[in-house]
Amino acid sequence: FIHPLTQSRRHQIANIRFVSQIDMHQIGMYQIDMYQIDMYQIGMYQIGMYQIGMYQIGMYQIGMYQIGMYQIGMYQIGMYQIGMYQIGMYQIGMYQIGMYQIGMYQVCMYQIDMYQIGMY
Repeated sequence: FIHPLTQSRRHQIANIRFVSQIDMHQIGMYQIDMYQIDMYQIGMYQIGMYQIGMYQIGMYQIGMYQIGMYQIGMYQIGMYQIGMYQIGMYQIGMYQIGMYQIGMYQVCMYQIDMYQIGMY
């Protein structure tokens, strides 16, 4: 693996591309402050590394699809499944970042606090 740098970079999960930036995590056309995601390339799939405040949560590939569950401090980083269809649910601190479905279907709903910002 190449260790992710603390820089913005472009990465791709299945057919969806989005950009992550330091202190301004942009997913699609939406921005969520203070999250940083850098990516590893593993085969045909890309699996990220999350750095949240003082916490750094690495991502590891188990087999082809399943990434397990991480909980560090008060942060819940949900369940990850990377394959043809689903990346699972993200909940980071007080932010709910909806359900990701990636593959032949692109269905992403973003919800920050009580606001629903968009739906693909």
